[in-house]
Order: sequence, then structure tokens, then C-alpha cells
Amino acid sequence: TGHNPHAMRSIVKQLYKMSYNELWMVIGMVGDKDVSGILELLPKDANYIFCEPNIPRALSVNDLFNKAAQYYLKGVKIKKPLDALVEARKQAQDKDLIFVGGSTFVVSEIL
Repeated sequence: TGHNPHAMRSIVKQLYKMSYNELWMVIGMVGDKDVSGILELLPKDANYIFCEPNIPRALSVNDLFNKAAQYYLKGVKIKKPLDALVEARKQAQDKDLIFVGGSTFVVSEIL
């Protein structure tokens, strides 16, 4: 899920090994993690859909969006993780890749 820099570093390495046209990143995080440490690792050329897990520790989608901009990550805000995934699926083409993560809570809401 990429909930810390070590995990996200491994995920990003794997993403670069994969074949796809466009990369879509559905990302939400909790506020007590190393958010900056994770954001600085993310691909700058991906399409981002920022979301917010439905837990008290969640980093607000607005705060995540603003912080991500500091690392030149561009995208849109859609608060609910499932809605964010729906949007990614609408936008992605057949040979694109959609990654969902940043927080285990984001992934669990979608599953």
C-alpha cells in the first residue's frame, strides 16, 4: 500500500519496471505518517486522484492535494476512495495502469 517511504520506494521501483501508457495514482494518507517522505518518491509524470480515508487519523484531501503540489504532483481531489477509483477507471485507457495506495485504509475501503 505504500504507507511509509520504505514501502513506497519498493512500489515505485516496481511501477517503473511495468509496461503501461499512463499511470493513474489513487492516493490517500493518514496524517501521522511521513507524508513528505512518501510524496517526494512518487512519479512526477503520473495522473493523481487524491482522496481521504474515512478514519479520524486521515489527512484531509485538501491538505494532501496542497502538500502534493509542493512536490510537483498534479491531479484532482475526490474525497471518497471508492469514488476516486471510479474516476480513475473512467479516465484510464486500456493500456494504462491504476495504482491505489498511500494508506492501507484507502485500499481497505475499496476492497
